[in-house]
Amino acid sequence: MTQLSRIFPGAVLLVSLLLVIGYVIGTRWTPAPDEAILRDHLTRYSGMEAADLYKLVFQTASGPGHLGKDPQHLLHWLNVECSSMDSLDWADTVLVEPIGRGYVRVHLAGWLASGRTLEQLAKLVADSAVPDDSTAVQRAWYQTLRLFACGRLHGPSTRDLLDVTRLVRKHGWPPIHHSEYFNSTWRPHYRVVALSRLRTFFRKEHNSPSDNSPQRSSTES
Repeated sequence: MTQLSRIFPGAVLLVSLLLVIGYVIGTRWTPAPDEAILRDHLTRYSGMEAADLYKLVFQTASGPGHLGKDPQHLLHWLNVECSSMDSLDWADTVLVEPIGRGYVRVHLAGWLASGRTLEQLAKLVADSAVPDDSTAVQRAWYQTLRLFACGRLHGPSTRDLLDVTRLVRKHGWPPIHHSEYFNSTWRPHYRVVALSRLRTFFRKEHNSPSDNSPQRSSTES
């Protein structure tokens, strides 16, 4: 931290201020982001930037509500995204990826490869949508910053974290896109869904009398 303060004047003071604000507004009223899952994502997606981390925290705090609750609208954009995917995108074999606090990322390629449909996924997203809660996002983000300041998480630089914090605070804690690095390296194509909704979907699918229901992977347990 001493070396950082010489390289980036004011960084230590700003981080300290963020920690105080985060403690005051966040500790009591908002469940902390899952530290183990944050660490897993930082390890799995090596080099992810602060924007990608904020996007993850936003998703765990607010779910997919910013996408709306109209299944037809959601289906339209799923079709648009799938039409833009190439062979490398379709090689993604991940089906469900936990992100914590009751949400998961459902990967489009894995979902369709399992024999399920975009219509089903659009309904799951719609059913998972809740109103955006900028206060919850703000609290969760400050809690995440504390984990970095305490040395319990490592990844994006302090400068990157502060730049993203200033940006999203200025605009009211909105959803943002993945970084160019994340998009080009990991080629993400997924939708956020409530884990409870997905489990209900799998349970109904399992109990369906149809012999044509798709075989599920071990990630669904």
